[in-house]
Amino acid sequence: MLNLHKLKVGLQFEAGASLNLNDPFLDRAIEFAANHVLRVMKHKARIPVKGSYTLVGVVDVHGWLKPNEVFVCIQNRDERPEYIQGKVLITRSPQVHPGDVQFVEAIGHPPPNSPFAAEKFPNCVVFSSLGERSVPSMLSGGDLDGDEYNVIVNTDLFPTEIHPPAEYPPAKIHDLGRPCTIDDLADWVAEYINSDILGFVADQFLLLADQSPLMARDPNCIKLAELASKAVDFAKSGTPVSRAEVPRLRFPSYQRPDWSAGEVATGRNGRSVYKSNRAIGKLFRRIDLNDAERQAARQAKRQKGVPGQKAEKKAEAKLERAMKNLTITGPAGEVLRHPVSLALIPILRRHIDVESSIPEEWTTAARKQFDAYVSELRFIASSNTITWDPLTEEEILMGTIASKTSQPRKRTTMMARLRNQTDELVRRIRAELAGDHTDASDVDSDEELDDDLEDWLLRSWAAWQVSILRAIEDRDERGSYKG
Repeated sequence: MLNLHKLKVGLQFEAGASLNLNDPFLDRAIEFAANHVLRVMKHKARIPVKGSYTLVGVVDVHGWLKPNEVFVCIQNRDERPEYIQGKVLITRSPQVHPGDVQFVEAIGHPPPNSPFAAEKFPNCVVFSSLGERSVPSMLSGGDLDGDEYNVIVNTDLFPTEIHPPAEYPPAKIHDLGRPCTIDDLADWVAEYINSDILGFVADQFLLLADQSPLMARDPNCIKLAELASKAVDFAKSGTPVSRAEVPRLRFPSYQRPDWSAGEVATGRNGRSVYKSNRAIGKLFRRIDLNDAERQAARQAKRQKGVPGQKAEKKAEAKLERAMKNLTITGPAGEVLRHPVSLALIPILRRHIDVESSIPEEWTTAARKQFDAYVSELRFIASSNTITWDPLTEEEILMGTIASKTSQPRKRTTMMARLRNQTDELVRRIRAELAGDHTDASDVDSDEELDDDLEDWLLRSWAAWQVSILRAIEDRDERGSYKG
């Protein structure tokens, strides 16, 4: 897409493009890409917030900052640093206690006599080492061993009320009263696996905060925040949190908010759901993914049927006739009128004769490469699906899987493998088009290098024309892995 944009070839909705592609395939691919982004927003609520930054926390080892002061320098690549000044909101994920959000004062541009004039600490938030209590410890029990903090400067997001930070007594250390043995270690691992309920406590907190009119200020939510802190320290203290300590939900356990129901049904395990009136529930319902999912299912059904051997031979013979006379006045006229071809031809004319016929040996090689590419693409589509239907070519192009699943982590793993396999396939085809020499170190003279690059360009031009002719041949079967 980026290379097309550089050639000033855009999609039909892009402004400023010299040539526009009115191509249903690319339009569907863009829809699948949008579906991928919206799905993360719908089910994970991962939304970039303007006027906020996620930064690594470090300490002011010089003791220069006053209590409750921070130094924040934001610097993007090849840009001038930006210094945050004034009252800012700071927090740290996860926020489970109302006091996990606090105001601090950013000092702005470092004074000349400050240590930050020489050490800017870009994209970090520097906390003061002075005061009765450190600010990081007020934010979900944070520290400065690599924790990330959210700095918010957008005043529209400032709360009208700030609650005192949580302060929990340290968990009681489980002391054996004797040296630890290997049997004790084995017992401890088994106990940890059996008693680690941090995820359960976090889920109960979210559900209870959704159900209660007081939200996170509900006394039971405050209790859950304390239990979450103990559960986090379980690995260090050895003192587990009992399920009996976890407060009950206000609604029956089989009723859950719609945003927690998952992708594949209105509820998980037969549970009913209710419409959440919280912001996360309204956001969940505002994003509709059904259109892209239905389109993926339709495309999969259309390309599921593989043409018979007789049809394949007929199409191959027709393509071979077209390839014999690839000239601007012959069957290749439609190829050369393609918007991408129109953008490429002025550049190609500087190096090759685009109007002449392509040597038959290269067109034959291009057809074989195309067939191998199609075969490999079909394998990728079938081996990376999470349903009975293969992936669509649009999904493969965008590196996403549109189908719903009850196992999002499995889909994420499949998408990573899909992208790796697709990248490897593209690299292999590109290497075949490049021929024996792919860089200047492989040749003995400039003249030989020019000849190799010209051959590479001619093979690539032949491959492009083969792919377009295949697309024309399969126009009535749009959606197959051909074009």
